[in-house]
Amino acid sequence: MNALRIAIADQAVSLYPQRAAFWHEPSTLLVADLHLGRQQAWRAGGVPISDAAQIASLDEPLQRLTALLQATNAARLLVLGDLLHAPAGLTDAMVTHVAAWRARHADLRLEVIPGNHDRKLDHVAEAWNLIVREPHVCEPPFEFVHDPADATNAELLACSGHIHPMVRLATARESVRVPAFLVTPRLFLFPAFSGLFSGVTIDPTPDTRVYPIAGDRVIALRDSIATK
Repeated sequence: MNALRIAIADQAVSLYPQRAAFWHEPSTLLVADLHLGRQQAWRAGGVPISDAAQIASLDEPLQRLTALLQATNAARLLVLGDLLHAPAGLTDAMVTHVAAWRARHADLRLEVIPGNHDRKLDHVAEAWNLIVREPHVCEPPFEFVHDPADATNAELLACSGHIHPMVRLATARESVRVPAFLVTPRLFLFPAFSGLFSGVTIDPTPDTRVYPIAGDRVIALRDSIATK
């Protein structure tokens, strides 16, 4: 599994093209914006989606998580908000399916920082063995939040999702928008782990480090700080 190892706030962090980051020292896998149960919510709203398609929509991100946990041997998975998509998506079948995945990773510490979509985390916290954290969690040199606007400590680097950042890669003939990790002097911004969100195209400032996801690898489009 390809990963780009860099230094962020003097910490070793590996960026994965599966839209996740691994913070080495505390053995923590970081992801944001899974939006589990989205297709279940769509079906509840009248969109004709088969039972098989709903299960497949859960299996894809869960299988990626499994592969990342195996590759990193992470002791903790920290979700930076929007684990869930909507209350309507929390069908019995959906909750049971994710609970079965969780049972296969019973030794994993799973923590969630509530996002704006996580209105029913209490409904699944016991079944999925979740630890629901505060809206902002300080673990120097980082502060973990969902929305960058929720950051409270100016001395820490805010790690967040919510924005779903994309950048444009261009050649002489064409350009394409791809998800990316962005690092500024105040912010470490994650792409959405859910691959179906198009996101917001960011025009990086000169002091922004840009790490686009290009197929099966993360590239350092702009990395102004030496990696280690």
